[in-house]
Amino acid sequence: MRDVENIAKIHVETWQCAYRGQLPDSFLDGLSVKKRQESWMKNLSNPLPKTKVFVGEVDNKIVGFCAIGASRDDDADETVGELFAIYIDARCMNKGFGSALMQKGFEYLKESGFKKVTLWVLTSNKKTREFYEHKGWSADGKTKTDQRESFALYETRYTIDLG
Repeated sequence: MRDVENIAKIHVETWQCAYRGQLPDSFLDGLSVKKRQESWMKNLSNPLPKTKVFVGEVDNKIVGFCAIGASRDDDADETVGELFAIYIDARCMNKGFGSALMQKGFEYLKESGFKKVTLWVLTSNKKTREFYEHKGWSADGKTKTDQRESFALYETRYTIDLG
C-alpha cells in the first residue's frame, strides 16, 4: 500500500488543476490528501470484484493511476466494465501516460470477459471530453447529477467497445 499516498496526492492535485473554474474554489481548496488517502486505503483493502488499479511510474515515482472494474451502473450487465478514475500528475500530462494506463486497463478488462467500458466525466470538462473522444469514446446520452452540499456535479456517460 506504499502507493496510496502518491495516488491520493495525484487525485487531489489533479482535481484542483483540472476542475478549477468548473467547481467552486472553496470545494477544490478544501480537498484533503489525507482524507483521499483514507478513502483509497479503504477501497484498495476491500476492492469491488474485478477491480484493479494500475499506476504509471517514472524513476520509481508514481505519475498517474487508472482504476477500472465492473460497471456500477444500474443499466449495465456483466459484460460492461467501467473506467472509475484516470488521473495524471499535471507535470506529466500530454506525454502518453493516460493513454498507456487506459490501454493497460482495457487489456485487463478484455481478459476478464468485458466487452464494453463506460466512464463518467464532468459535463463541463471540455478538454477531458475531447481526450476521450479522440481515443474513440462516445457519449451515450446518459447523464447524472451528483448533488454536493453547496453545488452539483453534472456528468455525462461515455462508452467504448473493447472489440
